[in-house]
Formats: sequence, C-alpha cells, structure tokens
Amino acid sequence: MKLTLPSPGIAPAVMHLSALITLTILTSCSKSHNAAPVLTANFPSNVNVYTSVTATGPNGDSAMYFINKKEYPLSSGLTTAGATGIAVSGSDVYVAGYERINSSIAARLWKNQVAATLYQGSGDSKASGIAISGADVYITGYITNGAHTQPVYWKDEQLFTLPISGQNGAATGICISGADLYISGVDSANGTVNACYWKNGQETLLPSALPYTLASGIAVNATGVNVVGTSVSSDQFSFVNAQSWSNNSPVTLQGNTDTTHSSATCIYVNGSDVYIGGEKDNAAAYWKNGAPISVSEGPGGQINAITSYNNQLFAAGAQVNNTYTLACVWINADNVPVNFNGAFATATGIVVTGN
Repeated sequence: MKLTLPSPGIAPAVMHLSALITLTILTSCSKSHNAAPVLTANFPSNVNVYTSVTATGPNGDSAMYFINKKEYPLSSGLTTAGATGIAVSGSDVYVAGYERINSSIAARLWKNQVAATLYQGSGDSKASGIAISGADVYITGYITNGAHTQPVYWKDEQLFTLPISGQNGAATGICISGADLYISGVDSANGTVNACYWKNGQETLLPSALPYTLASGIAVNATGVNVVGTSVSSDQFSFVNAQSWSNNSPVTLQGNTDTTHSSATCIYVNGSDVYIGGEKDNAAAYWKNGAPISVSEGPGGQINAITSYNNQLFAAGAQVNNTYTLACVWINADNVPVNFNGAFATATGIVVTGN
C-alpha cells in the first residue's frame, strides 16, 4: 500500500510531484468493491459531526458529506467527483470539491447538496479549501490556463487569481483572521516546487532544504502565521517528511529523521496549542506543539482535517482496515468509522457543532 497526500493535482510542470500528493489512498493491488463492513462505533450524542468524503464505488469516485453517520450524496458516482473540504453556517452546509463535466474536471461548490460550477474551461480546475467569514464563502484551488496551472480563490463564487514567481501553482488551505485572508499553496519553477502562502494576495515563499515542498494548510494565532506541508527528496521516494513553519521559519517536528516517512496535511490552532495532522511511518498521526501522537489502530492511515469542540479533539481522515480504506473520525484519538457505500473512502474535512 502507498499512502499519498491530498492535493489539488498540480499540472503539468509538477505532475511528477502530484503522483505523491493525490487525493486518495492508493493500494498496490486491485481489490473488488464489496459491500462496506458493518460499523458500530458512534459519535457523542451532544454534537453534530460534519465530514466531507470522497469515496470510490463500482462506478467511480463520488463526492458526499455526512452529518454524523447520515450520508448526503453530492454526485451520481457515474463520473469522477470528489469532496475536498466542508464548512457550516447556521443550517447551511457548504462543500468544496470537483466533478467531471463533459471532457474536463471542474471546480465545484455544493450548498445543501445543490451544485455550482466555479470554473469550467478547456483544462481542469479543482477546489481545495473552504472557509466562511460572515456571509462570505471563500474557496481555494487552481485553474488551468493553457499549459500552466494558476492558483486561485473564489469569494462568493467570484474568481481571483494569486500571483506566483514560477510557471505553475495551486492554492490549498485557507484561514481568515480579522480582515486578513491567508492562503497556503505551492509555486513551481525551473524543476523545483516551493511551499508558499499569500496574505491578502501577496506571496511569501517558504524556505526548504529540499527541491520539492508543498504547503497544505495554514492557521494564524497570537504568535503569528503557521504553515504546514511536506518536503520530498529529489528522487521523490527516499525522504518524505512533514514540514512546519512559524512566521516563515522552519519548526522542527519531533520524531522526524532521515529514515522516517511523514507528511503534514492540515493545521488547527487553539490558543497557544498548535495541532498538525497527517501521517507518520505509514500511520495516521498528529503533532501537538511538535510532539507526535499516533492514532492509527494499524498500518495505513492519514489525518486530513483537525478541529476541537468542548475540549475534545476531532480529526478526519482514513484508516486501512483489512481490504477496506475507511473514511473515519478520531475523537481524542479514538477511531469512529464513517459509514459509506464503497470499499475505499477518505474524509477530507470536518466541522463539529453542538446539537
């Protein structure tokens, strides 16, 4: 089994890296799509847990979300689609993602299961991150312009491009702090892939000793701007390590060495505590203030989103279970599988509210 990172699928100049950073967990051998296993674990009765999920069934990938364990389909399952993030405002549920329309992949926003196409051109586009501020809905992603990919964001479905110093890029995570808009991403130029972020549209490249580095999440607290991602060696195999930056300076994550395999996909801040989700040594894990905590019950798994509610930590991602890859939620490191109609699925986003 090969575990890979969520990514907007950057192309074409960084296609060699996107093989490492796709949206799903891939297996090294094919398996039949049998009925999903019976899942008995439950969520606490005093919360509603919203998760965005991409699942693979007999007819293709599907986008969906769950409220606790009730499924809300977003696509038919007959064409390629995926859900990459979720946000909730009052009774409204927003999901970012993508769906094949005719011959191309189009960035999509679903509001209460009703789809809106954010961009459709001759090339592919995808939506990745989502955040709500007041009445405004912000979504990050990329669009394809000819031979190049352009990092973008949408505000209330209006498209805005983000500047890059290279030829290709993509926007991944998003954070709103006061009147400031922060977006993490990647900027590719001359055979290198650079982690970066934008503050109100102004780009900052982040330092890395390796030629391929992706920023996948961003958060702001009283100490400044925190970004997470993954650095990859030039052969894209021998060295893959989770990376973190605080105010543009690298931060050491404990347990990372030249012989470990790790990746960071998401970040959440709560006061002075910084939580970073991802995987470590082929197992779902998170770091709290730099110290690693494994949550997998066995090999194979990854955290893709993390948050808290009433002093409980909630993380969403995927866990390998025999022949299945289960979309699941961890509550204080305890695994609660999310039901789905397929053999392979991953949870990509999470929101927790009281009920």
